[in-house]
Amino acid sequence: MPWQLLPLVLFFLTACGDLRRTLLPPQETRSPGSGVVSPREHPAPDASRKQPFHRDRCLRERQALEAQMAELRRSEAMLARVKEETYGPRSSPPRWNEDQESRFRPEDRDADWQRYLQAREEWNRQEGSRLARWKSDHARRVEEAQLRLDRTARSLREQQPDLFTAPGSIEFNPAVVRRLRHCEG
Repeated sequence: MPWQLLPLVLFFLTACGDLRRTLLPPQETRSPGSGVVSPREHPAPDASRKQPFHRDRCLRERQALEAQMAELRRSEAMLARVKEETYGPRSSPPRWNEDQESRFRPEDRDADWQRYLQAREEWNRQEGSRLARWKSDHARRVEEAQLRLDRTARSLREQQPDLFTAPGSIEFNPAVVRRLRHCEG
């Protein structure tokens, strides 16, 4: 009964073929008519499992990373705006008008001159303290904006060390940005 042995022979040949593929390393596995199969054609099990894992991780983290990248640019713009601010003094008392004062008696002119000097001195004093407060407040705002920028850049460096073009830079490496946006590599 050769026809009864046929399924047994087929099973045996199939099992031996599977056993041979299991025992031989990928570079020695032969495909029909083409010689040795390279390892690239049969990726290692770890590599094939890592690719979807890394892509899934990238897709999960991409939105948060892009939000932080946008935050870095907003922080940079805020720092630039704060640094560009200038102090605007209040208007000073009107200038002394000698022609107008010459119409008055000398006693009245002297009294007006004294009032003008007092007003000018008071304005200088107030303006000096106002300028000192502005400088202090401005320095504090510049420091806060710089800290915010530094904190965001540090967080991005921790998450993606190759994101920037240089260690102290906040300019993004275009190749890394492209890779992150498309979850490549």
